[in-house]
Amino acid sequence: MMQAEYRKSDMRPVVLLTVFGLAVAMCGSAVYTLILQHNVEKDMVAYQHDFISLRKEADYWKKQAENLVTELKIMKGILSDARKEHQDAIWLRAQWHRDIETAGRHPYEEITGLSERQLPRRYGSIPERTIWLYWYHPLTCPNSQRCVLGPKMQLLAEAIVRNRGRFQIELVHKDQVEEYVSDVELPFRWKEFPPQLQQGAVTNALLARYGGVALDFCTCLLRPLDDYWDEMVARGASFRGYLFRLNGNPWRRAEAVVGWFLMGRREALFSAAVRSQVIAMGDEIDPGNGKYRNVFGDDVLFPILSMFDFSLPRCGDDATVGLHKDRCPEVGKIPWWTGISGPARNDTRILLRDPRDGPLLPFAHLGMDEWNVTGTEMPRHDPNSFLWQNVPGASMYDVRCETPKECWEEYVMKQFNKKPTPGEAPVLNFVKLTQCDEVETKSREEFLAAKDSFFYNLLKLSGLSDTTDTI
Repeated sequence: MMQAEYRKSDMRPVVLLTVFGLAVAMCGSAVYTLILQHNVEKDMVAYQHDFISLRKEADYWKKQAENLVTELKIMKGILSDARKEHQDAIWLRAQWHRDIETAGRHPYEEITGLSERQLPRRYGSIPERTIWLYWYHPLTCPNSQRCVLGPKMQLLAEAIVRNRGRFQIELVHKDQVEEYVSDVELPFRWKEFPPQLQQGAVTNALLARYGGVALDFCTCLLRPLDDYWDEMVARGASFRGYLFRLNGNPWRRAEAVVGWFLMGRREALFSAAVRSQVIAMGDEIDPGNGKYRNVFGDDVLFPILSMFDFSLPRCGDDATVGLHKDRCPEVGKIPWWTGISGPARNDTRILLRDPRDGPLLPFAHLGMDEWNVTGTEMPRHDPNSFLWQNVPGASMYDVRCETPKECWEEYVMKQFNKKPTPGEAPVLNFVKLTQCDEVETKSREEFLAAKDSFFYNLLKLSGLSDTTDTI
């Protein structure tokens, strides 16, 4: 019995410990469960935040994808339009080629207004011995139907008619040029040139096709030019003209070949001049050096003449030209005179004189038309002015007269009456004047009434009377 009670009493602590252990275990389990629940809730909150973030990112990328789809659609539309434009371009190109093959088969006709093998209307009807005069003024002479020459110009024209000799005279107006030459023989925009440049381009083309003499209107022809032509033909030459510095004297102006007198055989040297002037101008109307008038005479002709004679004096070698050497006609041109292509051409001859030995009087730019042939005093002037200077290279350099009377006798009458060397033409068959561009204030009667003036006496030497000889 006591043993049973003892066992019963011994089991109470065990039970208590067991119960305590179970209680502790339950508490621990509850705490652990709470901890787990807390962690789970914490993870759930984190997962929820991550989910929200992911959803936002998903929304962002969804929008990006939508935008990309929209851009792709736009690009697809652009590509479609580009493909369509490309197809349109292909069609237009094909159409252009068809137009070229059909309507555009005659570019020459489109430029010139003439069909192939069709010559200018006057070609073949004009003799080689022709004096060519070109005249255009936008106000007084715009075309052949409305052209009025001033009194001075009319008197000079009458002197040319009187002394035409065996030459025919052709006065060409701007609206008549295409009757004589084709447009492809002229710079493409020649009609937009100022009058002086028009004259140079047109006369080059006329001389190339027909030959003859191109004479500036501001020239007093004293006697026929037949001797000049006959000498050129007899000596087998195809060109006759004037070149500064040929007499050995310097000339301070940046020019060489004069454009106011040109004589040549047809289809000869001027054919090269025509090609040069067309290529040099292209589509331009400004020759690029509008410093002096003689662009199509000087710039075009000097390089051609230098092919025939390497010894021709060059403007750039003249020290008196000074700072204006960049305007010399040989600048920028091929230096044929160095022999880069071989010896000088000998298939034709050229006849040249210095203009100061004849038609260009040293005082031509000093108002000489009004000078008195019996005058004993020079007009009042500043001796240091550019035109009156007598330094080397100047017009008045080494002039051998001190009064208008002496100048008339020494440079006009003496030269006019000088007997030429056998086989050569006289040195003074005409005189180049320089006072024709100004507005004329005198009438015909006033010009003819000034019987002591150089101008009147030049007309008198030409044989012009008070009666008129008209073109």
